[in-house]
Order: sequence, then C-alpha cells, then structure tokens
Amino acid sequence: MDDLPDPVLTDAFNTAVRFAARTYEIVIARWGDKNTLPCLHSLLVFYWFMMDFDVGRQVLEDSLPWEQTALLLNYLLRTSEFTPRLDTPEIPWPEGGKAHPLPEDYAMRGLIYTGTYFPKKWFDDTAIDDDEKYFEPASTVGKRCERILWLGHSIAMKKRQLHWDKQTRKFSIKGGNHNDELEEEPVKLAAPISTSLVDRSRL
Repeated sequence: MDDLPDPVLTDAFNTAVRFAARTYEIVIARWGDKNTLPCLHSLLVFYWFMMDFDVGRQVLEDSLPWEQTALLLNYLLRTSEFTPRLDTPEIPWPEGGKAHPLPEDYAMRGLIYTGTYFPKKWFDDTAIDDDEKYFEPASTVGKRCERILWLGHSIAMKKRQLHWDKQTRKFSIKGGNHNDELEEEPVKLAAPISTSLVDRSRL
C-alpha cells in the first residue's frame, strides 16, 4: 500500500466533493425533520469510513460544515428520550441482544465502506420479511438517532475537526467558540412518512 502513488484530485473530483458537501449542508439544515435522519445516517457512515484515509480525511475536513454537525449532534443528544450508547466498540445492539437493522442498513449492505461498520450476524435474522424491513415503528427514530450519535462520537475520537467532551457530554469543533443552541426554528413535518405505505413495485 505504501508504494501506491498519491491520488490525483481532478476538477471532476473536486466538483463532486462540493456537490456532496452542499447536499450534506441541505440535509442538516432541516435538523428538526426526522425524515432527513436516514439520509444523514447514510452520509455519516461514508464519512466515518473515509476518515481513516489521509486524503479522504483532508478532503472532508476542508469541505464539511463541522460546526453545524456538532450543533446537530448536540441537539439530538438534548432531545433523546434515553441515554445513547456512544463508546461501544461497534454500533449499539438492541437491548434484547437481537439485531434489527434499520431500513437504510439494507440499502447500504455490501457496499465497500460498510464492510467494517455492520457487526457480524447483523443481518442473520431471516425471519424478518421484506415488508418488515421497511416498516418503521416509533422506536426506530430513537435507534437511528443513537446510531448517528455513535458515528459522531467515533469520528470525534479520531481527534480531528470534531471533538467530544466527556465531562460536559457535548460535541464541538476544533478551536470553536460558538453558541450551543441552533438559532433557527427546526423544520418539522406533521407526521413522519411511513415507508410501509410506499409502493416499492414502482421504484
């Protein structure tokens, strides 16, 4: 691996990075809309993976809105109905010990950057049928928020732009001096969209 040449960052690549960063900014701007959390979760899984590579880490540090990310993570912490598990060596398992993947987990399964993200036997429950995979009970939101917070904590442990203070239990950015409150009113929908109502035969 050490003999590989340094990657060439082309104009097309830089354009793609800017597009991805702008998409991420739009998603986190809707911080009160729970329907954006699956997208946020999926993006953070990719960023979590890329933070292990020098070039990927440099690109992400220079392009992502880390301050807004810290504020969003702190908001999820404040509004969580339970104490999320942040420092587990792998993504938190359900309390009962039986894995129940999130709907987006199935979409990300098998991708290169999720190879070390999902624990072994995460998808072993063959009793979950296709309709149940995409059905979201009320508890799914809490599980997804815990997963997002776990990813944020894991990224912060890499000691780069995002930081985690164990004493105050808050996220911040390197050298940041900002208000911990999100200033704008959250964007909220009347009710979350149930994926069980989507006609997937048309997708």
